[in-house]
Amino acid sequence: MSNLTVLYTQDLRGDIGALPRLASLIQRARAEAGRVVCVDLGGACDPSAWHCDVTGGRSMLAALDGCGYAAAHADNLTPDARAVLDRAILSMQMVDESHPARIGATAYLTTRQADPAADLSLYLRPAASTGFEGALLTLERVPRLHLGVVTVDTAAREILSREVIRLTAQTRPDATISGMVDFILSEARLFQKKKPHP
Repeated sequence: MSNLTVLYTQDLRGDIGALPRLASLIQRARAEAGRVVCVDLGGACDPSAWHCDVTGGRSMLAALDGCGYAAAHADNLTPDARAVLDRAILSMQMVDESHPARIGATAYLTTRQADPAADLSLYLRPAASTGFEGALLTLERVPRLHLGVVTVDTAAREILSREVIRLTAQTRPDATISGMVDFILSEARLFQKKKPHP
């Protein structure tokens, strides 16, 4: 089966409180599709968000992992925070220029050079348009707190459908993800207390 649905977000900017509702949106989109991957195109953790600052950018990435993302552009992640996440055995790939990743036949990268060993390379940066450049799939920028949904035929390298779904206040939060967010914030508060002040 060569059809794949890519769900994607970007520019979450440390809005960890939106993730329980976003997880519900992702679950609905997953239920309506066949083969699915979920990715983030960057800007998930912003240093202006206190929990991003004290965790070196790992708080949002840990939360995205809990939401079932396959990969995220790990911009704003410090080397120390990456080491902590590597030890945490995340299933999500943390991708940047120095850390491309491949899961099965799909590559995740932040450079516009397709992985020659992959059937599909997903470019984890927002692009001007959604389309194929050979085996490289670029994804058009979506507004903050929206979910991009793109279904492609990976064999024919063809876009089958595109949709953008807006996260609304009426979207019911996922209770499991709410609990996970509480845990991540609680850990960030402990980390903040231990952090030396200048």
